[in-house]
Amino acid sequence: MDKSKYEDIIKLPHHKSKKHKPMERHMRAAQFAPFSALTGYEETIFETGRETGKRITLDDNQKEEINYKLSYLLDFPEENIVSRITYFIPDKTKDGGEYVTVIDSVYKYNSMRKSITTKEGLEIFIDDILSLEYCI
Repeated sequence: MDKSKYEDIIKLPHHKSKKHKPMERHMRAAQFAPFSALTGYEETIFETGRETGKRITLDDNQKEEINYKLSYLLDFPEENIVSRITYFIPDKTKDGGEYVTVIDSVYKYNSMRKSITTKEGLEIFIDDILSLEYCI
C-alpha cells in the first residue's frame, strides 16, 4: 500500500483562530509577492553596463573652420541662418558622454562662458562643438 507521509494529517480540519479574524485575501497574497532584497541593485547594474562615447579631439584646422562659421553666423544675425550643430554632452555620472545634433539658428555668443545660445534657448559650449554646417 502506497501511503503519503502526510496521510495522517491530510484529512484534519483547518484550524480557525477564536481570537483573530482571518486575514483578507489581498493581504495574504502580498506576503508571497516577490520583493527586491537589494534595493537599487538593478539600477546600479544598468548604470555600470551603460556605454558612453568618447570625446573626439579636433585638430587646429577643424577648430578654425568651426570658429569661422560661428563668426559668420554671429556677424549676420538678421539672416537667421539655420545650422546643424553636432556637439558633445558630457555624462553626469561617468567618463565620456554622447554626441547630439541640433538644427537651429545661433542667437548669441557669451564670451565669459565661451558658449553660444540657439534661438530655442539651448546653450552649447564652443569647445564641445564637433561640427557646424549651414542648412540651406
